[in-house]
Amino acid sequence: MRYGRLARIVPPMVGLFVLGCVTSALSLRPKEPVLVPLTDGQQPISADSTLVGAQTPLPTPTVTKVGAEVQFSVDTTPYGGVQKVEFYVEQHFVGAAYSQPYSVAVNEDNLAAGTHTVTAKVYTPGSTTDSQPATFTAQPTVPPAPTADATASPATAAPAQPASVIAVPANLAATATTDGTSATLNWAASDGALSYLVWRDGVQIASPTGTGYTDTGLNPGQTYDYQVAAVAAHGTASDRSPLVAATMPVPQDTGPVNTSNAASPQSPDSSSSS
Repeated sequence: MRYGRLARIVPPMVGLFVLGCVTSALSLRPKEPVLVPLTDGQQPISADSTLVGAQTPLPTPTVTKVGAEVQFSVDTTPYGGVQKVEFYVEQHFVGAAYSQPYSVAVNEDNLAAGTHTVTAKVYTPGSTTDSQPATFTAQPTVPPAPTADATASPATAAPAQPASVIAVPANLAATATTDGTSATLNWAASDGALSYLVWRDGVQIASPTGTGYTDTGLNPGQTYDYQVAAVAAHGTASDRSPLVAATMPVPQDTGPVNTSNAASPQSPDSSSSS
């Protein structure tokens, strides 16, 4: 009698135990990732992505006129670790900002009358992002300089040269110091240049007014690439010069210097017996 009752109770209990084990195993199994197809223009985002690019709206420069100056600024809030922002009018460099607020100003009298386009280039560690273009209208107040012959007809007047034309600095040379921690740069002057821009490894590091610059804080044994460009009075810059490489020497270790006094030779013993 008891055996029959056990035979009726045990199978259902075993079935419930097996079902619980299967359910637990299925709940612990790793879930397959859900793949969402990318739309046109999207790029996959890596784990270390800073979300700069397709996932972050490109900035658009803001143009503000204050007196005789036109000020360009850009909001870099979506971007982390901004190193600098460069501004360009019709692809001509007009200035760079290295801290908040990221803005530069140009004199409206240095711009031709009419509509212009300004863009910004945002530099972050490991990437560079170009902004959307913004348009503005320049209305310079300074009249154009009169020609030498006021009666000359437009047909006979000499054509004016574009204001943006300025020669690339020539003969760039870089000389490393013997301690391997700095490099001295020199180049030939460009006619009409008020200042120069210096790049090290593709990053602008200085804007000297002369034709020389000393780059410090370098590492011995490392090679650095340098370029320079000339900046005209109207704020536009020339193309960059060809790359010039400078390898920092590694000072030789001569070893410790022995500063102890050498033992003096002993004098003969004059008190020895004869």
